[in-house]
Amino acid sequence: MRILNATGESKMTLVRIKQNFQITLPAEVRKHLNIAQGDFLEATIRDNEIVLTPKALVDRALELADHGEKEAKAVNA
Repeated sequence: MRILNATGESKMTLVRIKQNFQITLPAEVRKHLNIAQGDFLEATIRDNEIVLTPKALVDRALELADHGEKEAKAVNA
């Protein structure tokens, strides 16, 4: 994993695979991407590299309620 420091220089950070194949993201990475405990990351493979992308989950009930409000506004318009 490469991180740019304050001067823009590339800095490599090694991550060790622990028991049950768990890893700890370095604090610099977590802070830079605003990742907190309990957040979800999507793991994909790209060009023989592991890519972790932060993802937000939407509560289905909230999504349906929001969709219903939009439909009601469209009908009343």
